[in-house]
Amino acid sequence: MAQTFTPRGHGAAHPPTSLGLDMRKLGMWAFLGSESLFFATLITNFFVNRSSERADYCNGLTYADLAIGLTSVGAFILLMSSLTMVLALAALRDGNRRMYRTWIVSTALLGTSFLCIQIYEFTEFALHGKGMSSNNFGAAFFALTGFHGTHVLIGVIWLFSLLFLRVGHNVKRPLEYVVGGQAGLRTHREPTDGGAGIPVELCGLYWHFVDLVWVFIFTLIYLLPMDDPCGEAHEALSAVSHLTVL
Repeated sequence: MAQTFTPRGHGAAHPPTSLGLDMRKLGMWAFLGSESLFFATLITNFFVNRSSERADYCNGLTYADLAIGLTSVGAFILLMSSLTMVLALAALRDGNRRMYRTWIVSTALLGTSFLCIQIYEFTEFALHGKGMSSNNFGAAFFALTGFHGTHVLIGVIWLFSLLFLRVGHNVKRPLEYVVGGQAGLRTHREPTDGGAGIPVELCGLYWHFVDLVWVFIFTLIYLLPMDDPCGEAHEALSAVSHLTVL
């Protein structure tokens, strides 16, 4: 017999699935799975087009142009935002609404800081003629990091909306499910708050996913070594010019 779920108390809630997960959480995990495939495609595209042997490589954005110092600061900021998101969820579960709001705002501000660093980096590239259309390396770089930045922006908007819409303000409202009660099965009670805090948890799952994706992107783009023949070509040209003068 199938289990039945009879809500007791006030408010509506989503009963758990057969996996023991709230249906909204299951939907979010499915969505994040599809997003993983999306970013895997973008990463594969970057590796296909990062080859320095392409004829157009030296005519646009190159590996030597990437500012690893500034981007490292952005990576640190984004990782710290994962910590503040965890603290926000912990405060919400403890019923400390003031600290919950504080940590949510902190997370959103850290995400905004990361976006400001990325916008500055993109602007500098564009001003020096090293935009997305400069070469294949630039196109793949801007596509990968740009789509990730868009996801961060969506997360920041989501975080601020949690505050403005007062999501989770009734997280302590009591509600119970009687599992199997109407089907003649062995019954047990599962105390819950009616899922009032689930929307915040969904935002947390999304935010941690965005942070984890950046760890992969930062490692693959900025930390993996790559030969830069453009620098060698410029050095050779300078040497030839020097000998000609002599």
